Amino acid sequence: MFAGGFYAASAQDKGFFVELSAGHNKFAYDVYGGSNSHTFVTPAVGYRFANNWSVGVRVQLETKNYWDYENFTAIGVFGQYRFFNAGRLSLFAEAQLSCYMVEHDYVKLLVSGGSVGEWAADHPEIVSDNFAEAGFTFGASYRIWKGLAVTARYLYLGYSDSPAFRRSGGCWGDGEFVLDAGWNRLQVGLQYTF
Repeated sequence: MFAGGFYAASAQDKGFFVELSAGHNKFAYDVYGGSNSHTFVTPAVGYRFANNWSVGVRVQLETKNYWDYENFTAIGVFGQYRFFNAGRLSLFAEAQLSCYMVEHDYVKLLVSGGSVGEWAADHPEIVSDNFAEAGFTFGASYRIWKGLAVTARYLYLGYSDSPAFRRSGGCWGDGEFVLDAGWNRLQVGLQYTF
């Protein structure tokens, strides 16, 4: 009976899941040397094929554009391993590969003219960057109901060729290998397993 009860409890976490997370990013600087920020939402779908292993895909969507001229969208895949389970609490590490694509609104840049338009023309690296990341992030989940859990992710360790203005404070690394502990890496959300 004990073994059967343990198996039934652990099997609840297997199956397809959907997740919706959100976060906030404050850019290191903007056109005038200050800062700019936006909120992003990240829907994901995946499959947990064992108690400790799952795979999935996610999309990250920004709700506010950088200077209102650019919009980054990220599409990525991930593999998650739960390395600690204690009752309702789990800690995990995720291997992820993401591609960030930018859509420019050059009409706004041209219409704005003046200092913004001239500055953007002189700094094409700021307004023309697609980039990719491949690395690890860490997180926790807490099951609040059968199949429903609160999730949180933070930290990033790995390759990132993101432009400097996409990184907030708390990012260390020389070149494209970074440890990013900036607030832009914090995401909180809900996950439901079917």
